[in-house]
Amino acid sequence: MVSTTSLLPLPLSRFSPKERPLKADLDRLMQERNFDALYVSGASHNNPVMYYMVNGAQIGENSMLVKKRGEEPTLFVNLMERDMAAASGLTVMDPLKYKYREILTETGGDRLEASIRFRERLFADLGVKGRVALYGLQEQGITFVFANAFNARQNGVELVGEYVDNIFETAWLSKDRQEVERIRQVGLKTMNVVGNTAEFLKSHRAVGGVLVKDDGSALLIGDVKAQIRNFVMDEGIEDPE
Repeated sequence: MVSTTSLLPLPLSRFSPKERPLKADLDRLMQERNFDALYVSGASHNNPVMYYMVNGAQIGENSMLVKKRGEEPTLFVNLMERDMAAASGLTVMDPLKYKYREILTETGGDRLEASIRFRERLFADLGVKGRVALYGLQEQGITFVFANAFNARQNGVELVGEYVDNIFETAWLSKDRQEVERIRQVGLKTMNVVGNTAEFLKSHRAVGGVLVKDDGSALLIGDVKAQIRNFVMDEGIEDPE
């Protein structure tokens, strides 16, 4: 009904205590995979990697996050979202400082070239060099074209990706206390949704084995789903499935 699968810890029985990587162990995992930085794009909604990195904070689709190896992540969000982004506990910056619109004018409206220069400015400002692994949400064709064009520049940064068992799939096998508490709260809220749904169903009378509304018409699955969506919103959680 309300899916929390992506928030639940995976079985750890096949790992010894020393092998169980925590979120705080990302730097070691980056070292093992020869990543100098991680770049995550998109909203935290329906975006497991961004949600994980921003500690559940609600941020919009134009957000970006950069984590250099050995340093805390930096989050870039629209100024209107700074208060919500602050819940991440991360350093929050305004991407407007890199003047994308000005760059777009300089490139004669070439959005690909402007996007490359924009990220070159961002990486240079943060001192990012070397292999930068890409994660998050973006249309595949856009990512493919952008990465190829960016890497052709030989600007000291190489954009790379992972196909299976990516660094986050490894990192979130274990949970820190904050993550465990967030999972617990989502579980409690999910129980509230289930309980409220049961009460909603029981509030309707049955006629001939069919639940009916006050006007005598049948209570439809769509009616129940609509009510569940309201319960989910009231609890401040999501149904990503």
